[in-house]
Amino acid sequence: MELFVFPLGHFVFYPYTSKPLVIYEPRYLQMVKDAIEMGASIGVGYVDEPDQTYQYQFGKALTFIRPIVGYGHAVIHEQKMDGSLLILLQGVGKAKVGKVLDKGVPYIVCEAELIPENNQIDGAHLTAYLTLQKILFQWLAHHFPDSQQREMLMKNLRTAHEVLGTYSSYLVADRDMQQMILEINDINEKIDILSGIATSSAR
Repeated sequence: MELFVFPLGHFVFYPYTSKPLVIYEPRYLQMVKDAIEMGASIGVGYVDEPDQTYQYQFGKALTFIRPIVGYGHAVIHEQKMDGSLLILLQGVGKAKVGKVLDKGVPYIVCEAELIPENNQIDGAHLTAYLTLQKILFQWLAHHFPDSQQREMLMKNLRTAHEVLGTYSSYLVADRDMQQMILEINDINEKIDILSGIATSSAR
C-alpha cells in the first residue's frame, strides 16, 4: 500500500483510536485534503529529534521516524480563519513504512506494509484486561468532568484494542514506551506490559 506520512515529534498514534490534530503547514494542509479526496491513509511517524530538519531521498527509507506507525483516515472538523484545519484522525491499522515514493507532492508518500495483529484476549488475560478497562474509565471520569465529552470518548471504547490504545495514549507517560507498545502485535503481551506499568504506578 501507499501511505501519506505525517512526522510528529514524540507522538504515537494507535490503531482504532481517534486523535484531534491542528494542521497549519501548507504541505500538510495539502496532504490532508489530498488524502480525503483520494481516500488515502495518513500514517503518523514518531520522530525522536523533532528539532532537526527532516531530510529524505526518493527510493530510500526514512531515517528520522520509527518505521512502525499507526495510520488512519482524516475527517475535517473545522477550517479556521487563518486557513488551518482541525481534523480528527480515525485510526484504522498499523504498518511498517518503507521506501519514499516520488509522487510530485510536497509531503512524504511511502511504500508501506500492513501489520496484522492478534486482537483475541485469551482467558488467562481477561481479568487483567478488565482491571485496565476499569482504571481507564475511572481516569476518564476524573479528567473529563464534562459528561458530553466523556460520553463521546467512551463511545469509541467498544473493543479491547480501542480500550488499550486509549489507555496507552493517556496513562503511559513515557513516549518511548508508548512506541514500544504500538510495535507489539499480540494484545495479550500488551496487557502484560500495561498491567506491569499500572502496578508500578500504584506503589
